[in-house]
Amino acid sequence: MSNHRRWFAVITLLLAGLLLSGCNLISSLFPHPREDLDGTVKQYTQMLRWGELDRAAATFPDPCLRLKFEASLLPYRLVKIVDVRIKLTELSRQDLDAVVKVEWDYYRPPSVKVLTVEDLQRWTFIDDEDVNFKGWELISPLPPLP
Repeated sequence: MSNHRRWFAVITLLLAGLLLSGCNLISSLFPHPREDLDGTVKQYTQMLRWGELDRAAATFPDPCLRLKFEASLLPYRLVKIVDVRIKLTELSRQDLDAVVKVEWDYYRPPSVKVLTVEDLQRWTFIDDEDVNFKGWELISPLPPLP
C-alpha cells in the first residue's frame, strides 16, 4: 500500500470519528423530547418514591395546576411507597403530549398490607423562551388512593 493510500485511510478514519463524536455532542445538547420525557418521569417517580412530595410538587406540575396537584398529595403523605413501575409510555404524533402509565405499591402504617394504585400521568412538552423553560410538565394530579 502506498503512503498516499495509508494517509488517505488514516484521515478518513479520523474524520469519521470526529463526525460521530460531533453527532453525539449535538444529540446530548439537544435531546429528543422522548429521551427527556423518560428522564423526567424517572426523576418524578423517584421523588415520590422517596417521600420528596413537596419537591415533586414544586418541580413538575404545570404552575396553573399546582394547587390541584398539591391537594392530590394529601393522602400520599400518610402512606409509604415501596415500589414504582413505569408500565407504558405513549407519545402523541408530534411528541408534545404523553400519557405514562405507572403503578405504585404502597402501605399505610402501621399496617404492612401492600396495596397498588394505577397512575395515568398526562405530560405536555413546553418550549417557552419567555420564561426560559424547555421540558415536560405534568398536567394531571395523582390518583386517589383506594
